[in-house]
Amino acid sequence: MNFITHIHATMKRGGTTSMLMQARTWSLFLVFLFLVPLLPLSHSSNEEIGLENEFWTSEQASQHWNVGASPVMEKSSLRLTSGLLHPVSGSFDPMLVTPSLPGILHDNLDVVQTGMLIIQDVDADRTDLEEWLEIQGFPILDVIPDDALLIRVPTDPHQLDAAISSIVSNEGIRWFGSQHPGWRLSPLLPTTGILDVNIIPAPDLQDIEIHQLESSIYLSGAEIVHCDSWLCQVEGIQSNALIDLVTSGSILFIEPSPKLILENIYARSVSNIDDVLSNHNPSLTGQGQVVAVSDSGLDQDHGDFNGRIRAVYNQYGPDNSAADMHSGHGTHVSATLLGDGSGDSSSRGMAPNATFHFYQLEYDQTGALARYGSLFDMFRHSWQQNARMQTNSWGSENLGGQYNSDSRSADSFADQYGDFLVLFAAGNEGGSGSGTISPPSTAKNVLTIGASTSGRPGTAAAGQVPTFSSIGPTSDGRIKPDLVSPGVQICSARAQEAQYPMGSSCSSARHSDGTTPLYQQMDGTSMATPVAAGNALLARQFLTDEFGISSPRSDLLKALLVNGAKDIGARDIPNMDEGWGQIDLEQTLYPKDGIVPLNTFMDWNQTLQPGYSYVYTYDWDSSHGVDITIAWTDAAGSSSASQSSKRLVNDLDLTVIAPDGSTYKGNVFSNGYSSTGGVNDDLNNVERVKLPPSSTQSGTWEIRVQHVSGSSQDFAMVATSIGSENLIADLAVFSGSLWVSADQPLEGDAVVVRASWLNQAPGAASGYDILIEDISTSPPTIILESSRGSIQGGSADSITTQHTFSTTGVHTLRLTLDSSAQVPELNDEVNGTNNNQITYDVNVTAIGVRILPYLEDGTLPSSPEELSLATHRTIDPSITSSISFDLDLMNEGTASIDAGLIVTPVQIIRDNGILDAPDDEWSRTLSESGPWTLPEGGASGSTRAISLSLVDEDAAFNDPYGAIFALPGTYIVDLTMYDRNAPLVSYTLRLTVDVERVEGLNTVIAGDQGIAGKPGDTVGYTITVRNSGNGPTIYTVSCENDLRWPIELGNGNTSSIELDPLSRLQFIGLSVRIVIPQAYMGEPAAGSSAIVTCNIISTIDSSVTSTEVSTVGVLESREYSVDIFEEDGTPIGPSGSAIQRAVLNDEIVNTSIHIENKGNTAFDVDVSTSTGLVSWPVWLYVDGNQVSSPYSINLEPGVVSYLQVQMAVSANADNFDVNVVTIRTSLSGSIPTVNQTKFIVEQRTDFILEGPESGIIDVTPGSTSTFNVTVQNSGNVPVVLNWTFPSLPEGWSIGFASGLAPYSLSMGEERTVKIGLSVPLGLSSGVSETEVGLLVMGGLSSSSLDISQSVLLGVRVSSLAVPVVEFAENRFNDVPREEPTEIIMELSNGGNLPLTVSVDLLAPEGWNYAFEQTSVSELSPGDTVEIVLTLNPSKDVTSGVQNFVVICMLDGIETEIGGFEATAAAVTSGGGAIGLLESVGVPAWAAGIVVMVLLVGLFAGVYMLRNRGLSSLSDDERLIPAGSTLNQGNYQTRFEAAINTGNEENSLVSGGVSQAEIDAALNSGLAPLPPPTPQGLPPGFSSPSPPPGLPPGLPPGHPPSK
Repeated sequence: MNFITHIHATMKRGGTTSMLMQARTWSLFLVFLFLVPLLPLSHSSNEEIGLENEFWTSEQASQHWNVGASPVMEKSSLRLTSGLLHPVSGSFDPMLVTPSLPGILHDNLDVVQTGMLIIQDVDADRTDLEEWLEIQGFPILDVIPDDALLIRVPTDPHQLDAAISSIVSNEGIRWFGSQHPGWRLSPLLPTTGILDVNIIPAPDLQDIEIHQLESSIYLSGAEIVHCDSWLCQVEGIQSNALIDLVTSGSILFIEPSPKLILENIYARSVSNIDDVLSNHNPSLTGQGQVVAVSDSGLDQDHGDFNGRIRAVYNQYGPDNSAADMHSGHGTHVSATLLGDGSGDSSSRGMAPNATFHFYQLEYDQTGALARYGSLFDMFRHSWQQNARMQTNSWGSENLGGQYNSDSRSADSFADQYGDFLVLFAAGNEGGSGSGTISPPSTAKNVLTIGASTSGRPGTAAAGQVPTFSSIGPTSDGRIKPDLVSPGVQICSARAQEAQYPMGSSCSSARHSDGTTPLYQQMDGTSMATPVAAGNALLARQFLTDEFGISSPRSDLLKALLVNGAKDIGARDIPNMDEGWGQIDLEQTLYPKDGIVPLNTFMDWNQTLQPGYSYVYTYDWDSSHGVDITIAWTDAAGSSSASQSSKRLVNDLDLTVIAPDGSTYKGNVFSNGYSSTGGVNDDLNNVERVKLPPSSTQSGTWEIRVQHVSGSSQDFAMVATSIGSENLIADLAVFSGSLWVSADQPLEGDAVVVRASWLNQAPGAASGYDILIEDISTSPPTIILESSRGSIQGGSADSITTQHTFSTTGVHTLRLTLDSSAQVPELNDEVNGTNNNQITYDVNVTAIGVRILPYLEDGTLPSSPEELSLATHRTIDPSITSSISFDLDLMNEGTASIDAGLIVTPVQIIRDNGILDAPDDEWSRTLSESGPWTLPEGGASGSTRAISLSLVDEDAAFNDPYGAIFALPGTYIVDLTMYDRNAPLVSYTLRLTVDVERVEGLNTVIAGDQGIAGKPGDTVGYTITVRNSGNGPTIYTVSCENDLRWPIELGNGNTSSIELDPLSRLQFIGLSVRIVIPQAYMGEPAAGSSAIVTCNIISTIDSSVTSTEVSTVGVLESREYSVDIFEEDGTPIGPSGSAIQRAVLNDEIVNTSIHIENKGNTAFDVDVSTSTGLVSWPVWLYVDGNQVSSPYSINLEPGVVSYLQVQMAVSANADNFDVNVVTIRTSLSGSIPTVNQTKFIVEQRTDFILEGPESGIIDVTPGSTSTFNVTVQNSGNVPVVLNWTFPSLPEGWSIGFASGLAPYSLSMGEERTVKIGLSVPLGLSSGVSETEVGLLVMGGLSSSSLDISQSVLLGVRVSSLAVPVVEFAENRFNDVPREEPTEIIMELSNGGNLPLTVSVDLLAPEGWNYAFEQTSVSELSPGDTVEIVLTLNPSKDVTSGVQNFVVICMLDGIETEIGGFEATAAAVTSGGGAIGLLESVGVPAWAAGIVVMVLLVGLFAGVYMLRNRGLSSLSDDERLIPAGSTLNQGNYQTRFEAAINTGNEENSLVSGGVSQAEIDAALNSGLAPLPPPTPQGLPPGFSSPSPPPGLPPGLPPGHPPSK
């Protein structure tokens, strides 16, 4: 029907040609033939006619369309909110709990650094919230289900505080919080290794920020980075570098890079590349339309594209070549959509007059495909080049069902550019089960196309879904594919340059080289997608031409195609195999039920706000069904939600209420039709209600489109039914309404005349008449006039009569409906287009001669029907190649005649209805030749019986190479009998012969005798396949073996292949290659064999089959491998590229030898070693025991033997002497395998210094953080190290955090050193301008430090507020009792965020206190506030020093932040010793006891001294020696002696100290050690002064020191 539609569209524009007219004539003829069995021979019948070949022109179809509507807007309810969030880590209610993530991936203060904040709406209407955000200037970055948005707020502390305050005050916000960095990282990404990823940039980044992001990703170690505003494609990045990216604030999400493949079933065999990326673009269907295709490449010289290629672009592909060098995939899909069939008209594409541009994506060097940049960017470029549709036959192989960055990019573009339709192939992974549709096909707004069978000869019948077509649903449960279209054995253009074409030839046409096929056939959803695109373009052109819609929206096209789709699968729609069914363009543009045309109602001019509905009302006659579809281009789904959470952003619900009150919800189906009940769909952006014909549901129908969640959304609505707004009739004729049993009757013969018609409007027609007349006579001859009763809308009627023509010549019959104009109609001779008349020509010949054929049973026909049977014969070509007709040549005239007979050559009726010469030679032989003299009619001898024999002369049952059967088809021969004396007296009879199709198959195997090979070999033979049937046949060949060895057929690498069609007796030699697997653990063993079975089957008749069996043997293999390794296991590699191994004098060096038996039998190998320098001896060891060289080893299959070569370096070797050790391994009598390793005498001093992988030190203001550096000796001698720390700003310090760093490393030694970095308070958050460098010098000794390694690290300061308190004094003495004393406390913010804190004091008992203010709000970093603290100790407080601790409440956590000491003033006392003690806080009662104890002790001491006496003291015990002047005389004498001691010559104390005495004292012992270096500082650094007011600790929950 697509072809017919195209013809009529062409005719409408005046572009008729003879071929088109001929095609139309045959179309009408076929309609006529179809009607014959439907119309009864009785006088009349009031019935519907199921005529599927009826069609209307675009203009006629448009008359049944109702464009636009005036629905009523109503207030409606919103969907209830769940309160849940669905990040990648799982679903939860943030008001109740927030799951924790490991390490830095969980950061409640992420917003401080990134500005990213999640806000959740209180209800499902986001409109007011989005308007508020626009006013506030907070851009929306993403949507997060359910009912949440990711926004950007300022990171400046003051602006952030203001933003948070405004958010807190907005009652429309349920919850807000940071988006943890871990929520921006796909859980599918490995945690280690090098990765390829896709990164979604934040949508508010400016161009310069995109470039900065690209640079930062590259500097993080990525090998390849390509960024645009919607996507960064990154290859070769370390997994740990992703942590820095997700905390940068520049990205929305990081996900695995998809593995992209062509969506063609043979794509995996293209150049043996497994992951291939390709885009396939649909072409436009009409003149002036522009479409885009993106795919592998394009053969621009192919004649099918002549003059219609607008441009080929390469900016999104891997190279600058547009050639389709490998598979020819891009050329095939482009021509499927756009080919004009110039080389073979049967291969014409869907839109042969359209122009297109092409995006090439194939890398010619390898055949791999790659797309650089986002889909958004490519589609936008396509739109800018005036395309309004793009088809893509590629997708991801490894992300079945997932919604990724490509899906989101496609949805985003379709949402912003509503008049651009994107199509994607569903994929060919259906064999793997459900959920195999991969991105970008998982996008909501694209049209995802699966494959259906095409019914092409040799393939499955049309109307099925092949098993390869990928199956839905998506991971969030949406219906995919949307539709299916034919994708099996699609014949289209082949690229001449294609080196590995993916399909077989399907036409005899060739490229200019005379050998390369011009066309090839392929299977796959890749092929189905351009077919669907062509249908969509036809629908688009129809809307443009008929209704003047300059740029139809994509949601309108999607709704139209879904609404017109045909349910074909084994399961009823909707299902995950075919979605909504197979595209049916006729039902889309010319919808009908049987032959009754349906009205189409469409509206795309409305926009809905959440909480509102549009209500449409129609008066419909549902006796021909009701079908309603809505579609809308939804906003892009969440980038970071879990895959199982829904991606629908704006949720519309379709509800249909029938006249009896039954309610049908969109997408609630049972058995292929809508059913009552169920729940509203909240997943899909296409909703449909489909009801079967019902005579009980006519009346007023209500269609309700309700917006239940999201923000403003437009939509398209399409409905088909019989509209009853104007309940009037429309009687109409159609092609085939008039039928005559004989086109060339004889004058006077009775013929049957049959008339049929329908009422194609909903209103009934009553009291009308019909008139059949012969208008070639004057006046017209009335053949039949009949008054009719009532005919209901959509019903058909017919009537039959007989008529005899009394004159010869062409008679024109005319059928007129409602000839007296009694019935008001939509279309008649007064209104609209007159569809009440049709004419039919009959050629009546003169009575005189007649040819009367006999029936096959030898009897003469007695009715027109039997006459028709008598002119037909059927041949089974496997039984005979000839047929004969018995004929009577009759003279029915009144005089004797000389009769002649003309027999035309046999002709074949081609598929397009054209008569053509047959491929075989047919002979035609009459039993006797004329002329014949026949007497007048009725006389004896006026009838002559003859026979006509038709023989296919090319058929031969006894051919030595096999029977040759007649070719199948419908053949005709025309016989004309005439009066030789009056040639105008003639009669023509057409005889028809149907030659049946016969399937046959012969196979011969060659080259399989004694076939064998070693493990790893590929061996082969040939199977010749011959078509012994009589028509073109496609054969499938499938081979297998009992050991499951790989088998390759033809030029491919698969074990199953479908051959090009083989014509009758044509044969092909097919190579069969068996790959004997490499030996593993001795298998396959020598002498074993595999049985290979190949089955050859006809695709037309599966019973036609042949089986060929062969045996493949396994020969003995003695393959082995030798590898040598250094002592630490490092492979040495090939001799030519191996580096010299540094050694030292007298060193013993070991080399390991690994010999593996890779064969399938045991054998001996000989191993020998030699040294280049005799003074460097070598020894061979096995299992630690020295053996002689050469040494023989027996190797069992699959076993590895280990040997060791030991070499001693000469003690006298000079520096840079070189020696080569050679290892030879050989089988007996074979060429040895030689391995060598080279040594050089050289001291190699080297070491490796590595810092943290991230290159960043995370610090907290006012604390010390630690980080590790690793140093390893990579040389062959010990190394001495010297560590140097950098100069840092004031308040910063750095040093070793634990012990001393290593100052020497032995060979191979590795040490980890912990470094401490202290930073002051008040640092700004984020990455500091200060970088920390660490320099390490190394060498053989401290005097030869000639190697340097350094590490330069960035410093990232965390964000937090730090309360700090200070007092004027550390101790406040003598605080008056029972009197208030004020002291000043300075509270400072030592952090980098605004500080909000409440303070309190922990005071001793009896100390009353009060703060002038107990809390501070939003204290800026670095600011200080003075708070007055009043102390009032009670009278009875304890005397002495008391401790006071200041505590704060920060984020609900109590923390000590400082303190002071104080003493209370002494209480009034009696003086003396007791008063003195009381003044320092000793209670009075205790003071008395103390005084008593002291007095008793004093008296006891005096008593003891007096009893002992000075005489009892030794000289050493005496303070003043005996005899000293100090002990002589009275008091005055002793006093003078004491004050003059400095002048006494023999005194106890010297009067002066000489320099010699000082030096002697200094040298008499070690000087005092300097104070030890504080932990965390290098030697020589002194301890820094702590910042004033440093808090004793940080609140729990803040980043800890590292």
